Amino acid sequence: MNTPDPERMAKSRLESINIINALRRGTVPAGGLERIAVGLDVEEGVIAKQLEYVEQGGGDLKFIRGEYGSGKTFLVARAL
Repeated sequence: MNTPDPERMAKSRLESINIINALRRGTVPAGGLERIAVGLDVEEGVIAKQLEYVEQGGGDLKFIRGEYGSGKTFLVARAL
């Protein structure tokens, strides 16, 4: 039988609290983004390819627009 590791559970709980507090402030959480990102795989893939292109010396420009609170900064933070 697997018994939960108390230290791991405490760390996970702290991360959860930090995520909730950041979202309440209207900011992107500093960590744990993978826990709340859903359905961004395609967009992240496109941004990753564009960043690789720029890394190789190419140039690119990306505009991300949306309403306040729609996740623009969140998307960019995940992609970086």
